[in-house]
Amino acid sequence: MANLTKVLSLVKGNGTFAVNVTSIPPNFMRTIMSWFTIFTIVATLVTNGFIIVVYITRGHLRTAFNAYIFNIALTEALTAILAMPGIFVLSFYGYWPYSPILCSAFTFVKQHLGSGVRYGHVLVTVNRMWAVTFPLDYRTAHTKRVSNCLIISTWIFVLGLNCPSAILGRLNPVIYPVDFCRMDYRGYLATLAFGIEFVGYDVPEIIIVFAYPFVLYKLRQLRGNTKIGQVGVSAGVQTGPRMFSLEAVVPANASNHLPPSLVRLKTIDEDVVLPPAQQQPAPHRRRRKIMSRSHYRVLAYFVVGVIVCWTPNHLYYLLVDIINYRNDIFSAVQFFAQSTYSWINPILCYLAMQQLREAVKDLIFNRR
Repeated sequence: MANLTKVLSLVKGNGTFAVNVTSIPPNFMRTIMSWFTIFTIVATLVTNGFIIVVYITRGHLRTAFNAYIFNIALTEALTAILAMPGIFVLSFYGYWPYSPILCSAFTFVKQHLGSGVRYGHVLVTVNRMWAVTFPLDYRTAHTKRVSNCLIISTWIFVLGLNCPSAILGRLNPVIYPVDFCRMDYRGYLATLAFGIEFVGYDVPEIIIVFAYPFVLYKLRQLRGNTKIGQVGVSAGVQTGPRMFSLEAVVPANASNHLPPSLVRLKTIDEDVVLPPAQQQPAPHRRRRKIMSRSHYRVLAYFVVGVIVCWTPNHLYYLLVDIINYRNDIFSAVQFFAQSTYSWINPILCYLAMQQLREAVKDLIFNRR
């Protein structure tokens, strides 16, 4: 692995490419990377494809929250189709055999989709922060239209982040050896390149990892306030299983005349405070509770996956950019970890979300 650096630098996870590398890795390592990339392409398309298909064909899965999961799965599938073949080319040949324009297109698409995947995870994190911080507002305001608008806004932000530098690079391309492929602006806009990479790749992980303890704290805090709900029950107020606030104690004989602010009161499990005649059936409440818990579970799984699979890539290339650090073993670890997450991510969703899991099983075994 002594000469592994070039190809691993060329297929850097965030779409830009390291400088001052001239060696070609041994044939056996290029073969391993090539076959692993092929496996990653197939596995990414299959695992994310299941999520895409069940989301489109199962109407009960097309919820506001699941739109974020669909967005991530679709982005990963597009990465497998549009970006990973370029990674295979670099791994197989050890150099870029095509024109500089194709190189620019490949690196831009790869960088854009890579940032999009990361900010897709940020949307899930922000969604859970909203749910635990302002649960009443979240339940009434978070609709499919809102989630779709947030997704579109995120993609506009990512496009605005990556486009200007790519356009500047193509207008003033740096002349490299014919077999060298990297973002055109990298050679003379180093500070801008570093800023784009940091905002597009490192900042999302920082948000995801450091926001999760806050979500966990608020979740436990809200679920720990059950005693308030129990006081309401003893006073004759119909409450959900996990009441988190109660502005006034309402007499039992007024249960059918609750004020709107109390009728709309939600628990962290997305139940509602309603008069007995207006309460939803118990099976429906149980389904809502399962869905709510699965949303927090998928975030927890995402955090673990991000730390394990993204951190080596982000840390390694921060060191490359700052101190021109090189280490063949570290470089190999980040490459395989980064690639693996593309097909591990939908598996994490499958494990975390019961309704998604049941829908995938129905699709596989052709059950309606």
